[in-house]
Amino acid sequence: MKEILVTEPAFVAAFQCAGSACPDHCCKGWRIDIDKPTYNKYVKSKHIAIKEIAAENLLLDKTSHAKWARVKLNPTTGNCPFLDAERLCEVQKNLGAQALSHTCSTYPRQQRQFRNESQNMLTLSCPEAARNLLMQPDAMDIQQRVVLKAEFNKQPQQDQFQQLIGLFCSHLLLAGEGAIEDNLYAMVTLLMMAEKVADQGEAAVPLLEQTFVQLVDALNSGEMRQQRLQIKPDTDLQWSLLLRLQNYLKTRPAMRSQGVHNLFLNGLVHATFNLHQDDDAAGKMAALGKNWDAYIQPWLAERPWMLRNYLRYRLWQADFPQNNGRSMLQNIYLILAEFFYLKSLMAAQAVMKQGIHPDDVVNIIYSFQALTQHTPEAALRFHEEIDKVKVADDLSCLHLLV
Repeated sequence: MKEILVTEPAFVAAFQCAGSACPDHCCKGWRIDIDKPTYNKYVKSKHIAIKEIAAENLLLDKTSHAKWARVKLNPTTGNCPFLDAERLCEVQKNLGAQALSHTCSTYPRQQRQFRNESQNMLTLSCPEAARNLLMQPDAMDIQQRVVLKAEFNKQPQQDQFQQLIGLFCSHLLLAGEGAIEDNLYAMVTLLMMAEKVADQGEAAVPLLEQTFVQLVDALNSGEMRQQRLQIKPDTDLQWSLLLRLQNYLKTRPAMRSQGVHNLFLNGLVHATFNLHQDDDAAGKMAALGKNWDAYIQPWLAERPWMLRNYLRYRLWQADFPQNNGRSMLQNIYLILAEFFYLKSLMAAQAVMKQGIHPDDVVNIIYSFQALTQHTPEAALRFHEEIDKVKVADDLSCLHLLV
């Protein structure tokens, strides 16, 4: 037997579906694939109601065994036809959890595998998953256990150099007590060094360790903040990014969570266009920055784990710095662009309400994730939009931190 290390954040290990109490349940508004065994089970079910619903609402695609059919959603509500009046699943209620399709039984759970390790995750398009990550200070405590399997996983071994960089970045997000932007600036600095020494093999490790220690010291002393504030803001880049992402997300096909996200997106439009219609890009971005400093920063100071948890999980979720054909700085640019957009939504919401509520942050993040990260295809399209707004080189990401 082979030993496989199972690794997962605490909030992943403790996750429980909110069921009918979920504010934006997953049984509506997007494609639900049904695998071939489940399709046959439903259409041949001895339970008359299940059989009748399946016959009328499971549309054969036969794309693959995993995507044998898809659920026809209610044209009025967008709900799955197997959902009852109490928003509970007729299949699970009458046939048991073991009768659920692969899609329904696994969401929002995901797993990434390496040869001797399995990493468990949750997609943040689930409101309950997002809430637990953001509200629990210890949500990103990493838990590990060993399970025995007949064979190792078929995937290759994890790249040790990439793993070390990801670990350093995650710890940099915890250092110091200043603004989260200081931590992100420290991450970019570390990645610049990592790209510089990447071809030095084992000799690169002590250089990275030395840089990491220096950056932690700079975060604790406040020196990192002083360095970051010397960066000249590029408000044209910031404004161009906001406009492109606004337009992209506004024109996405209708799907679950879009209505929620549009509420915050409309607030951003109001805060930048209606309240500051006579200002140029610099004036609009300065106004958002003042709102962030006046409302959000003091609020986050009382909840220092919240955005740190989110960013640490984004690194974990993306297997950062990712061996995906992009440079480390290109990958951090994508994450910083996402973060800048989320910051802008939060700052705009604070203007509307003269403050912000934890539910606002949860709703902003889960709806954003549902629109942009729910599938690999959605993430790719969103990142292509981000890539269209870049000046000079990958270090343009620094302009998103001031």
